[in-house]
Amino acid sequence: MDTDRFGCKALRLFLMLIFVALLAGCVRTPPVSYYQLSSRSDAVDVAGPAASGQGFAVGLGPVQLPEYLERIQLVSRTSANQLQIMGDQRWAEPLATAMPRVLGEDLALLLGNARILRHPWVRSQPVDRQVLVEILQFEGGPERAALLTARWSLLDGAGKPLLAGQRSSFQVDAASGTEGLVAALSEALWRLAGEIAVRLGEPSTEHHP
Repeated sequence: MDTDRFGCKALRLFLMLIFVALLAGCVRTPPVSYYQLSSRSDAVDVAGPAASGQGFAVGLGPVQLPEYLERIQLVSRTSANQLQIMGDQRWAEPLATAMPRVLGEDLALLLGNARILRHPWVRSQPVDRQVLVEILQFEGGPERAALLTARWSLLDGAGKPLLAGQRSSFQVDAASGTEGLVAALSEALWRLAGEIAVRLGEPSTEHHP
């Protein structure tokens, strides 16, 4: 009888181990994917009107983000009042770092010879113009599009306002999948950089060597 009891216990233990293994397989978390914004590195013949100023220095920043974007996960908007946090779809670097970097690289392409200094820059590197940017919206939309809304202003080298309260909004169609959304968000940043570069090159804000 002892042998029978031992066999029953062994069988129960075996079945329990199988159950635990199956349960672990069912609750296994999906793999995490990481994404990164990109500048328009393949752009050609895009130098804007401010590009003629050799050594023209533009200070970019601060670039402010809303609190809901200060997270590692990507965000998608399902309606005007509802957001979805994409838990297993994450940024490879914080947006607070990525957005100034990409905007700076895009502005450098658009402005040709201009030097782009990202905030905070040292006092020994004076700038001719400063661009202040406040991101209001930066996410996937309900109709498979990237949404970007920003307010921005231009200051002169002494910090006096030249152009205030500018508002730019973009909706860029995205290819399917998260990678397509990130590419569309990168394109939206390129378009924002384009609007800023145009105003930097206008006569009222043009650099005179």
